[in-house]
Amino acid sequence: MMRIEYENRYARMKKIRWGYVALLTAVLLSWYPFVSCRKGGSDFSGSISPPPPADSVPPDHSAPPAITGKLVYHRYSEYGEPASMYIYDFQMKKLTTISEHWNLFDPINAHFNPGGTKIVFMAESKRDGKWDIYLWTVGTADQPVNLSAGDGCRDEDPKFSPDGNYICFKQTPAGGNGNIMIMDLNGRITSQVTKNTVESGMPYYSADAGSILYARGAGNTSDIYRVNVNDLIQQPLANESGVQEYYPIGRDTSSFLFSRWYSSSNLNDQVYMGFYSGAPPARLKFNAPDANYSDAFPCGEDDVILSSTRKDSKGGYDLYIADLLTGDIWSLSAYNSSINGSDDELGACYSPN
Repeated sequence: MMRIEYENRYARMKKIRWGYVALLTAVLLSWYPFVSCRKGGSDFSGSISPPPPADSVPPDHSAPPAITGKLVYHRYSEYGEPASMYIYDFQMKKLTTISEHWNLFDPINAHFNPGGTKIVFMAESKRDGKWDIYLWTVGTADQPVNLSAGDGCRDEDPKFSPDGNYICFKQTPAGGNGNIMIMDLNGRITSQVTKNTVESGMPYYSADAGSILYARGAGNTSDIYRVNVNDLIQQPLANESGVQEYYPIGRDTSSFLFSRWYSSSNLNDQVYMGFYSGAPPARLKFNAPDANYSDAFPCGEDDVILSSTRKDSKGGYDLYIADLLTGDIWSLSAYNSSINGSDDELGACYSPN
């Protein structure tokens, strides 16, 4: 494992006479940018930490990472059935059913604003297939505000812009196909960024807000594209033939996460890392071909929170946290036994605030 390799290398260096330290340090520093972690022939250029101090304690890979911040997610027995939405506060160790008193049928797929003070999500006011975009201030007793009421469209997949002032989302008019729109926090449409004749959805802003990732197509024709917000030029970033690629989530200025079938004959989702440079996507270490690994969201620098149907799940999809570098993975039940249940837990979004 990469972290252990660095610890061993640092221990060996201690034995070398001080006269050689400067030379070796220079060599190591020049070598660092080329370090990568390989999986299945694809490179994952993760963030690399410097060697630990001589008296540091090696990381405990048997225990999940210590984290603070908040997690929002939803739970249902299956898509289209009543859903509940939750926030878990890692520091307070408190799980709250935030949708308990909302007058909504199935709130799902929430996303925090940058400060973690608001969430935006999709829901139906009743079981009629008419999805709308809702905005709610975290911690209040207020009902969520419907930002897309009365537009006659199916509105889904909302995500905040990096500055928190705009929301990108998928809008499908009656009899048409979905395309990517942008609205402000009052529900006013400010622009349409795709005008595709094929299904386009699941948008997510890049870190600089200059482009939007999205899934284009459906089923085994679904690929990951990027569209520039200003000139609307589009670029495919993950378009493997015969497999579904969807649910892109920005990670940093150079990479993003997305879900992809293991193969055209094995439809289990796997989490991949894609790159804005157009480099080949990398299948991440914690995946296994006999289960689904989906809906990954960054949690700190080297971890992601995701949903999986692993054999140790309580039922259907459970929430897990995984280390991108080592491939270690832990159930979020380790933090609170009520986070996971017998239904599906999906659509995780993490805020450090």
